[in-house]
Amino acid sequence: MLHDASGLVHRGLLPEDIKAQIADGDLSNIDFFQLPSPDGTPTAMLGGGDLVGAFTNNEATAAVVEYITSAEFGTNGYASQAIFLSPHNDFDTSFYTTEFQVKAQELLAASELFGFDASDQMPGEVGAGTEWTELTSWFAGQQSMEQAFQNIDASWPGNPSHHLTE
Repeated sequence: MLHDASGLVHRGLLPEDIKAQIADGDLSNIDFFQLPSPDGTPTAMLGGGDLVGAFTNNEATAAVVEYITSAEFGTNGYASQAIFLSPHNDFDTSFYTTEFQVKAQELLAASELFGFDASDQMPGEVGAGTEWTELTSWFAGQQSMEQAFQNIDASWPGNPSHHLTE
């Protein structure tokens, strides 16, 4: 949720007075929480993630990949970025600069299961394309929820109405 909460601010989806409060460090009117898991299932968290790939096989590249995937990554100032959240349960949360990061890290550490959110599991043109644009239009009051969902459905590759969104 941290990324989503941060994204709401950056995408301009929050009212101006709330954005001003957040900029001043006042988080009294915005928060997030973990949805409860169904009875008998593990505590789970959904979110986005980054992947690391190496295209050169040498010691220097291996050292960079090792560092980027370690619990030390983020201690160099990167954790001060509001969008950063370490995947390591033992990451020192004193490096975070927002209450949102600390709370999200606590929820992540308490989760038994992590899964990628819907947009990360969709074809790129939907998850990074029409899903974002259509939901943003709906949130901004430019169209109804039903129209946004219809447009997202129509944008899926292989959908007979896919051509309607091109």
